[in-house]
Amino acid sequence: YTWDFGDGTGSSDPAPTHLYTTAGIYTASLTVGNFAGTDSQRKAGYIRVYEPVTASFESTPISGTVPLTVTFANLSAGDFDTSTWGFGDGTTSSALHPTHVYTEPGVYIVELTVSGSGGTEINTQEVTVYSQPKVEFGAVVKSGIRPLSVAFTSTVSMTPTIELPIQYTWDFGDGTGSSDPAPTH
Repeated sequence: YTWDFGDGTGSSDPAPTHLYTTAGIYTASLTVGNFAGTDSQRKAGYIRVYEPVTASFESTPISGTVPLTVTFANLSAGDFDTSTWGFGDGTTSSALHPTHVYTEPGVYIVELTVSGSGGTEINTQEVTVYSQPKVEFGAVVKSGIRPLSVAFTSTVSMTPTIELPIQYTWDFGDGTGSSDPAPTH
């Protein structure tokens, strides 16, 4: 018995088991012989070894305010032929590199499933979509005799709740302003 497994290795075993370690398409052949002669069989493209699938992607940007347009780059590797995206808001896509617009604030888990001859794998990433900030302000004293000292307070909220750097721009209505979060004027 003379086996040629198509990857540069062979065997003389009558019924061998061979481990292919590199993805590819292989031609296998067997030649047998005895005192009566020899015979051969060759099978072109008989063995197909696939590269295992690894799901990977990049989201740009990963956070922002409504409406947020996110571009997804499929960086998956291996032998796959389908990509299925779940954007975490009930919508899906089968595009290789989709773009999606988030119209509501929230934290979304984006899921990419790649499938093919190399198997199936899933990868997830988080995209955070914030509402525009809402501001409310007040003052303890709102009227009085001049000079009137007024202490202002402010509350800024957004969805989802997070700690972000906030830039304050106060206009006191008399031509002056402040960038302090809680100024006294």
